[in-house]
Amino acid sequence: MATLRTLGEALVDIHSQHENSLLGQRDFQFGVVDAFAKNVELIREYNTVFDQYKEVKSELENVLVNEASLRRELDFVQFQLGELEKANLDGLDQQALEQELDTLNNAETIKSTLDGVCRSLDHDVQGVLPALKHAKSSVSKIESFNQSLGEFSKRLDSCYIELQDLNREMEAFGEGISTDDRRTEIINEELSQLYLLQKKHGLNSVEELIRLRAELAEKSQGFGNFDERIDELKNKVDGFKIEMTNLAGQITATRKKAAIAASSEVKKYFTELSLEHAELVIDISSSKDFHAFGLDEINFLFRANKGGQLQPVKAVASGGEISRVMLAIKASISKHKQLPVLILDEIDQGVSGEVGKKIGSILKGMSEGMQLLTITHLPQIAGKAEHHLKVFKTTDKNSTSTFVKEITGEDRVNELAEMLSGKSISKAAIENAKELMNN
Repeated sequence: MATLRTLGEALVDIHSQHENSLLGQRDFQFGVVDAFAKNVELIREYNTVFDQYKEVKSELENVLVNEASLRRELDFVQFQLGELEKANLDGLDQQALEQELDTLNNAETIKSTLDGVCRSLDHDVQGVLPALKHAKSSVSKIESFNQSLGEFSKRLDSCYIELQDLNREMEAFGEGISTDDRRTEIINEELSQLYLLQKKHGLNSVEELIRLRAELAEKSQGFGNFDERIDELKNKVDGFKIEMTNLAGQITATRKKAAIAASSEVKKYFTELSLEHAELVIDISSSKDFHAFGLDEINFLFRANKGGQLQPVKAVASGGEISRVMLAIKASISKHKQLPVLILDEIDQGVSGEVGKKIGSILKGMSEGMQLLTITHLPQIAGKAEHHLKVFKTTDKNSTSTFVKEITGEDRVNELAEMLSGKSISKAAIENAKELMNN
């Protein structure tokens, strides 16, 4: 349907009664002048750039509106990132720090306990090692008596060696244990900061904090391109403005020439339509900003009588005058706008008699270059047509039907006569109808 509608607009121009009101509307007025100017391609090129300009301008406006909140978000992200970077998380072993802190906090207990254990192992009289050494020596003296005794001797020897090594290691470990208030303070500070960051961000490990730091760094970098994005959009907007200014300037030049030509051509039709002293002036002025039609403002100014003041056509023209002005415009642009079919629905509204006859002559001239369909109640217009279609209704008991019938010959003469004099057709009406068809 959309495709057919687009095609239809290119093939058929339908002008109905209510469309006389379009005469005072900007879109219609630009359409008339642009038809005379033949700048369709130029306007299409301008509209392509204008659509891009609106899209980029809208994006820029949204960015600028959100700039303050985005900058506040950037400050917060950078603050969080600074905290994480200050924590020196790389290579930090939380478990090792916690273990070292436990050792420092319990250094005296560890040292005294290990010292007591070592003394119990290697005491001269009651120590485990002297007793084990004595037992090993005693069994070795009898190991030759039985193979199992030899195995016992070996196992006692292994136990002795293992306990000696264990004793030495515990002694060394205990000697290495010392209280270090400064180190304890440093570890406490590091862990407190670590616990605070984990609680603040709802995380449980150093690895998770490092991943968060990377995410914040990436986000901060994205914000860093914020000003660049604004500059990029501003440059695009400025570029489109330059391009549109150039195209709009060309369009304005063609319109100003076309406005003069259109006014002159419409004036010729005014004379034929009994508007000898009427004048239509198309005023082209500059607009403050770009819009879909360029950088122009347009106004159709009209006066019906000599010496009258030019005013917007919609404000000063009567109903009959508007119909004739619209017909003059349609007749003029039909020579400049390629439309195979033009349908006029009661373009003769508000006129009659001699003016209607003149309208019929104009329509006949227009029909030489296109297919023209006219809906009318004026015999002066109907008589000028090459084909006459009558629309009528019939009613029975249950329904009403509408028909369209082509009438020719005597039927057509009678139809025109009836339009002239009513149901009681006079001989004079018949003669008048024949005259309308022949002139």
